[in-house]
Amino acid sequence: VYEAEVRVVLPEGARKITFKVPFPVEATFEEKFSHLGTSPRPVLVLRARNLVGKHNVPFTVTYRPARLGLLRKPWLLVYAFVALFAVVMACVRADLTIDRQGDRWRLKEESEHRRHCLQSLAKVFVERSAVVRQLESSLAR
Repeated sequence: VYEAEVRVVLPEGARKITFKVPFPVEATFEEKFSHLGTSPRPVLVLRARNLVGKHNVPFTVTYRPARLGLLRKPWLLVYAFVALFAVVMACVRADLTIDRQGDRWRLKEESEHRRHCLQSLAKVFVERSAVVRQLESSLAR
């Protein structure tokens, strides 16, 4: 094989990356952004030229994983759900009506309450006048 390239994509947050290959290679590091990744993934690119059958041997790649890297996505999901519930609670509690029908309903209720109070007051005055007439008729005797 005249030229070969091997790409090793490591997990998010991998650091202190080392590799051991039993023959000389050109190594570079790149970053790859995955679809739902929260940070870029390191990519080890190994290039070699003029390879023969004896170069077909395994190689070793070691790295240190991120300490809190395993918890990053679950916590991200928790925060997303909390934010979603907060938005839903705010929308439910907010009055998003365009017309003033709620004000009309409140004004109608207040008007009915005033009318009921005035009717009760008028009834009290009618009863009072009846009691006053009875008292005057009993005093006139």
